[in-house]
Amino acid sequence: PAPTQMLIRVQMPASDGGHLRKSVYLCTEGDMPITRLKCLAQAAADRRPDLFSTAEDVLGNIFIHKASTPEEVQELISDRLPNLMASHNIGLIALDSIAAPIRYEHAFSTKEDSAKKADLLLRIGAMLKTLCHKHACPCIVSNQVVDLVSNAYGPSSKIPALGLAWAVAVNTRLFLFRAPQAQTSDEAQGPSGVREVRLVWSPWAAGGSCWLKITGE
Repeated sequence: PAPTQMLIRVQMPASDGGHLRKSVYLCTEGDMPITRLKCLAQAAADRRPDLFSTAEDVLGNIFIHKASTPEEVQELISDRLPNLMASHNIGLIALDSIAAPIRYEHAFSTKEDSAKKADLLLRIGAMLKTLCHKHACPCIVSNQVVDLVSNAYGPSSKIPALGLAWAVAVNTRLFLFRAPQAQTSDEAQGPSGVREVRLVWSPWAAGGSCWLKITGE
């Protein structure tokens, strides 16, 4: 849920944690979350009628693109995204997720394809960094996880997908964990409403973690 919420948040003023800027959502997994975005947009319009007359005003500040293959993702980032950012005040890019088109693409199904996959991931990372630096715009890229019996990421038995190739392509790595039932007292919200956000690696910040709760607000 975090990327879709941030697509709305960036449109808010600094007093509400935003930057009064627009956003881009690159969707690679399943159906685009139009229903969720509409609900969030309506909530934003209700909360800040001084900024948005209707939910459509909020949605109009979000540019949504669908990509299902590695080639489509690369074309979006190398061609369409630079033009979009040059003509609009984009304050956030969300790619959800980088793993889907890579993990399920037949072109990367063998061990011999590892070098080609690593090269593609590094190029995608480099293009996103260049755009973000040029336009002073953060980029959130979600990844999938895979099971591992023993790992260094904490109590979870899951680790990020795509391995070292993608790990070295990003600046900061955050890991979201679902909270066990015992760690939440709100029975209505249940464990699905509470997350631990753990800073796994960053070049400018020490590791740490915090808890957050997803509500209807």
